[in-house]
Amino acid sequence: MAGVVGGMVASWAMDRFQYWWLSFGGGDERKLQQTPNEEMDQEEPATVRTASAFSEGVFGHRLTVKEKEIAGPIVHYAVGTTAGAVYGLAAEYEPDVTTLSGIPFGAAFWLVVDEGSLAFAWAC
Repeated sequence: MAGVVGGMVASWAMDRFQYWWLSFGGGDERKLQQTPNEEMDQEEPATVRTASAFSEGVFGHRLTVKEKEIAGPIVHYAVGTTAGAVYGLAAEYEPDVTTLSGIPFGAAFWLVVDEGSLAFAWAC
């Protein structure tokens, strides 16, 4: 359970940090809040592209702009929460997973899941 909570908190922290970083780096706050539209498909975040690919592949439904606004964060939090749950479960049964505070686990998770989903989203 601690892994699930940790994953949710980490997802929230990542979300806030990325928003702050983009704002600090000269990003226009209004651009950060713009919703995606059909012409901007290539500029959509990977979470939105993944949600769109899942919706079309599983349900045969193309997401509307409003649905994309909801689905992107759902994918983000689902991945983060799942990562925390898997880490917590793995640490319970195999304490070596926590070596170096879980950095190897996090790096492997990022490489397989995050980069893998990016490749999947861009391929779709």
